[in-house]
Amino acid sequence: MDVTSTSSTTTQTTDLTSLAGSSSTMGKEEFLQLLVTQLQNQDPLNPTENTEFVAQLSQFSSLEQLLNVNTALEGQADIFQSLHNTMMTNLIGREVMVSNDTLYWDGSEASLSYIVPATTEVSVQVFDEDGNMVATQSLGTVASGEQTFTWDGKDQFGNDLDYGSYQFQFLIDDGEGGASTLATYQTGKVTSLEYVNGGAILYLGQQAVYPSEIVAIRE
Repeated sequence: MDVTSTSSTTTQTTDLTSLAGSSSTMGKEEFLQLLVTQLQNQDPLNPTENTEFVAQLSQFSSLEQLLNVNTALEGQADIFQSLHNTMMTNLIGREVMVSNDTLYWDGSEASLSYIVPATTEVSVQVFDEDGNMVATQSLGTVASGEQTFTWDGKDQFGNDLDYGSYQFQFLIDDGEGGASTLATYQTGKVTSLEYVNGGAILYLGQQAVYPSEIVAIRE
């Protein structure tokens, strides 16, 4: 006796494809709908094996659990970001040390700290916002430890420079004919903050710094 299949392979493929749609991301409801459609359109003479069916159900269960975990983590991330931003307001008026080699020169005293690993000759180079070196100076023999450099806003010929941001590099001889750059820090009082894309940016006067750059908080 001839038995005719209730649906063809081509029809099954077309139905599943239309359900999947053009999106590359499949949610749990779409997954379940595809699974039900597969059962409705399977070949009666070649039904889905029990082990394969169980595996598909397991995939659906894992997908649902992962989606629930992802939703929970997104909620916790929002809460953490909100608490972090609130805590940042406590830094206004506090003195902080940040990992930073850039200063905004506005005519007032500008200081940077640098760490010397051992007593040695140190020099400093100053660059403008376009990367041009506008000043260089030998600081002589400097003892090991944290040192402070105060800049007067002048170039190497004693001329006053324009207000703006300047980058500093403190250099020592690396012992191989070259130079090594020392770790540089800025210390200043947090005067204000703003939130950009949900994150906090601190200001030391007109100098913007990120909370992740803070290495010390002082009274």
